[in-house]
Amino acid sequence: MTSKYQPSANLGYMADGIREAAVALFASPAFVISVCLSIVIYFSAWLSLAVGLAELGQVALACLRLYREVEAASTPEELEAASARSCPAWPLAPPLLRPRPVFDECQWA
Repeated sequence: MTSKYQPSANLGYMADGIREAAVALFASPAFVISVCLSIVIYFSAWLSLAVGLAELGQVALACLRLYREVEAASTPEELEAASARSCPAWPLAPPLLRPRPVFDECQWA
């Protein structure tokens, strides 16, 4: 039994025209670069997601710690100290994200 496909190298299962096109494609620098770039972007996206989730977890823990310290505070000075311990980077935050001082308006029992 004869086959119309002539085996060659590693692409023997392909027809002649398809095999030539595949060899030309895989030998193209543009194809190789685009595949490599796609893989780098794919893994970078997963890494960014992992780092983002880790940072989100840290923010959640900091918020929980601040909440517990604020609940335990009984004076405005203790509130200020809790805020200073948990949010040392607030001066670097954009103005709309900074907490506004409302300690003067608090009613202390």
